[in-house]
Amino acid sequence: MILANQINSIGLTQTCTSAGGRLSESINIPYLTPYQIKYAGLLLKTASSTSYDSGASATYGVAVPCGGSDRPEGWAYTTTTVNSNLPGATQSFYPLDADLTGGSSEYAEDEADFTPVTCCPLAPGEVVAFPLAASQTIAKGDLIAVADSGLVRKGNSVSSVWILGKAMFDVTSTSTVSTSTVKFVPVWVDVYYKSS
Repeated sequence: MILANQINSIGLTQTCTSAGGRLSESINIPYLTPYQIKYAGLLLKTASSTSYDSGASATYGVAVPCGGSDRPEGWAYTTTTVNSNLPGATQSFYPLDADLTGGSSEYAEDEADFTPVTCCPLAPGEVVAFPLAASQTIAKGDLIAVADSGLVRKGNSVSSVWILGKAMFDVTSTSTVSTSTVKFVPVWVDVYYKSS
């Protein structure tokens, strides 16, 4: 096996050739995303670049937030925050031109504006703090499931949702989710499965 590693600001990029068998353990993979990633721990899946920009130069995978019935492929290692040294500056996120006003889309529609994000695979036995959907009351030991927009919710007695693991602490979220009100639930990730 030949491995070529490159470590950069968004994670480990690895190119490999092999005659078969295991290529690597869990690796954080950098993807481009058309969405503003506002919470570390946000659940992600991959989609085709041309689904977000029909004129994309080639079809490649982009990271997008999971929907409530989607199987997550990983979680966002960090946000896409725009750094500002100005005191009292408002928090902004890349891509800057994402339409978040409820207009035609909530993502950047031009491939040139896509921004990098690191996607960490879900690995059984790790503990990850996932952002919690609105109006959720979680008790220690509750099952945690995928919710819309890459968030999580209580998964007890809910059918046809992806169960990620169990909550490690009690957490109650507010009636809205924003960068100032979001709550995170630490989850012991299990071998995740779809509830029946």
